[in-house]
Amino acid sequence: MAELQTAFARIEREAWKMDNKMDGVMKEIKRQWIATTKVLDAFRQIGSALGWMEEVMENFAVGLAAMAMERLPATLFQPLQDEARSRTQCMTHVSPWLGQ
Repeated sequence: MAELQTAFARIEREAWKMDNKMDGVMKEIKRQWIATTKVLDAFRQIGSALGWMEEVMENFAVGLAAMAMERLPATLFQPLQDEARSRTQCMTHVSPWLGQ
């Protein structure tokens, strides 16, 4: 009977150790999940900022093209109108040079 109690006590100790290890593993997994989520959120924000910067640079380029081709200030027309106007005027100015 004493041997059985000793074996049972060992089993309980080992089970307690395993529970503690599993708690540690679960806490580490949770910590890693939170860190991963924060990193992914940061990359999403960076992606949004880069998209906004790309749009600003494109609008700036359209304004510069309008100024260069027409010698007009970029603030005279809206960026989308500038882009459309620049493309059509570019083709009308370039077509005679290309023989079209």
